[in-house]
Amino acid sequence: MKIQVLIGTLGILSCTLGANGGFCQQPWGMPLLQDSGGAASPPGPAPSVGPQAWFAKGQAALQAGDLDSAEEAFRKVTAADPRAGGAYANLGVIAMRRKQWDQALALLQKAERLEPKMAGIRLNIGLVKYRQGDYAGAIAPFASVLHDQPDSQQARYLLGLCHLFTEHYSETVSVLEPLWPQQSNNFMYLYVLGIAAHKAGRKDLDERALNRLVKIGGEAPEFHLILGKAYLNREEPEKAIPELQRAASANPNLPYLHFSLGVAYLRLDNNEASARGKQRGSCQVFSRGAEAQPANAGCTFRCRQDLFATAELPRSTESHRFRGAPCA
Repeated sequence: MKIQVLIGTLGILSCTLGANGGFCQQPWGMPLLQDSGGAASPPGPAPSVGPQAWFAKGQAALQAGDLDSAEEAFRKVTAADPRAGGAYANLGVIAMRRKQWDQALALLQKAERLEPKMAGIRLNIGLVKYRQGDYAGAIAPFASVLHDQPDSQQARYLLGLCHLFTEHYSETVSVLEPLWPQQSNNFMYLYVLGIAAHKAGRKDLDERALNRLVKIGGEAPEFHLILGKAYLNREEPEKAIPELQRAASANPNLPYLHFSLGVAYLRLDNNEASARGKQRGSCQVFSRGAEAQPANAGCTFRCRQDLFATAELPRSTESHRFRGAPCA
C-alpha cells in the first residue's frame, strides 16, 4: 500500500554575498542553517555599481518576492563574475519559487561546484529532488547536510521522509528517532515514526509513538484522520473506523478521508468474511468520497471493484467519471 503523508511547506535557503561568494541565510519559516565553513560575514556598505551592488539589489528583490527583478540582478552578477556561486544559488532559489525544478537543479548544481562547502545549496538540491518525487536521489544531499550539521532538524526530517518513501524503514527509524525530544508533540512526526517503526519491526517504538499520538491529539479532525490512518497502517480497521468517522463528522472534506474510511470498511469486511451487503457499505463510502473529491479517481475505482465483485453495476456509478490521479 502506498503510504500517504501530509507534508507542510518546506523552506528554501537563499544566499547573501560574503567574502567567498556567499553564505546561507535563514530560510523563511525554517530553522537557520549555518554555512559549513569558508564563508565570512557580509562586507561593509556595498558600492553603488558592480557585482556587490547588483547582488544586494537581487537579494532585496528576492526577499520582497520580486522574482523578475531579482533574476535580472543576479544575472548581472554572474555575467561579471562567472564564479559567483551565491548568485547561481539564488537563481536556483528563484527557479524553485517558480516551480521550474529542472532549471533550479541545474543552477544549484553549478552553485555547488563553485561553493562545495555551502550546506544550504545541498539542502536546496535535496529539496528540488524531493519536489520532483526523486526521493532516492534526495537522500545523498540531505545526508551530506546532516553529516556537516548534525543538529539540523530540517535535514534530518527530510532525510527520514526520503528513507520512508523508498521503503528503507530501519534507516527511517535511525534518522527520525533522535528528533523525539523536539518533535514528540508533533502528531505528523509521530505518525511517520510509527509507520517506520511498525514496518521495521520496532514494536516498542511503534507502541510508544501511537500512545503519544493518542495522548496529544485532542479533538482536531486532522488528528482523528491521522490516527485512523495509523491504525489502518497497523492492519487494525476496527480501530481505524471510529477515528475516521470522528474526522468525517467534524470535517468531511479532509483529503483522503472517505477513501481511507472505505479501505477500512473493506478490510474489516475481508477480515470478517462478511456478506456482500456489507461490501456495498464500503462502496457507499467510496462513492461519497468520489462525490466530495471528484478529482480523486481512486474512490470511484474502488467502488466499481466492489460492485463487480458482487456482480452488480447500478447505473448510478456511471455518474462518477475517472478524473485526476488515484488517491492511493
